[in-house]
Amino acid sequence: MTRLPNLFIIGTQKGGSTSFHRHLAGHPDIGSFREKEINLLLDGIDVEKRLHELGPPQGGDRYLLDGSINYTRYPRHGGVPARIVEHVGRETPRFIYTLRNPVDRLISQYHWNAQRYGAPRDLMQAVATDDTYVATGQYDLQMQQYLKHFSLDQFHFVRFETFRADPQAEVDSALDWLGLPPMTINTEVRLASTSAKTTRAQRFPRLHAFLAGTPALRRPLQKLLSDRTLRRLNSVMSTEVERAPVSRETRHALLERYFLDSIDRTEALLGLDLSDWKTV
Repeated sequence: MTRLPNLFIIGTQKGGSTSFHRHLAGHPDIGSFREKEINLLLDGIDVEKRLHELGPPQGGDRYLLDGSINYTRYPRHGGVPARIVEHVGRETPRFIYTLRNPVDRLISQYHWNAQRYGAPRDLMQAVATDDTYVATGQYDLQMQQYLKHFSLDQFHFVRFETFRADPQAEVDSALDWLGLPPMTINTEVRLASTSAKTTRAQRFPRLHAFLAGTPALRRPLQKLLSDRTLRRLNSVMSTEVERAPVSRETRHALLERYFLDSIDRTEALLGLDLSDWKTV
C-alpha cells in the first residue's frame, strides 16, 4: 500500500487552507498528492482504491499532506478522527487547522457556493437550508470530535487574519512546530478571493432545498457527474445577479444566533484569544 498521510490540514473551508497547503507542499521534506482535498478518510471511502487513483505522491517523505476540509465538517461528515486512528494511528498524525472569524467565513462560503452552484438570494435562508454554514465555523464542535482521539499538542492553529497579514511568518511558525527548517515561500501563492461584483441565485429554490435535504440522493449524483457537467447544470439552475453586500445587522444576527457562545467555548478549549471575533 502507498504510504498514508501523516500531516493533515483539516480546514477550515474559506479559511486559507488551500494557500497554506500550497506553501507547505513546496517544502523539500513534505510530500503531497496531485489533489489537495483527497478525502481519503471520509466514510465509505475504500482507502487502498483511493490511493491507487491518486497515484504516487510527489516531494519529500518526512510528512505526507492531506488537505481535506471535509474533515472538519461534522456532522455532515462524521467519524473522521476515528478513521484516522484506524488507518494512520493515534500518535503519528499532526494537524494544522486554519481558523477564520466564523461570520466572515460563513459569508465567504455563501458567496463561493453562490458563484459555483447558485444559492438562495437571502443569506439567512441559505444558512437555514445547509448545516455546513454554521457547523463548519463552530470550531469547538469540530475540535471536540478530534480531542476524543488525539491530544491538543498534535494540533497547530493558524488564524486566517494573521496568515493574510504575514504569510511567511505563519508558514515559518508551522514549519518550526513540525521540526522542519524554514523556507522562503512562493509569493505568487495568494489567498483565494470571492470579491466578484456578481453572483448566482437559484432559479428553482424548492429543488435546491430538496437536494440539500436529501444527501442520499445528492452525494451519489456529485460523485457520478463530472465537474464540467456540474458547472453546466449550475448555469441552467441558477441565474447571474448583482452581488449585494451583507449588512451589519445580518452580521450581528449571525454572530449572536450561531457563534458567540461557540467562540467562548473555543477559547476555553484551545487556549486562544479570539476576542476580536466577538464584535461586528
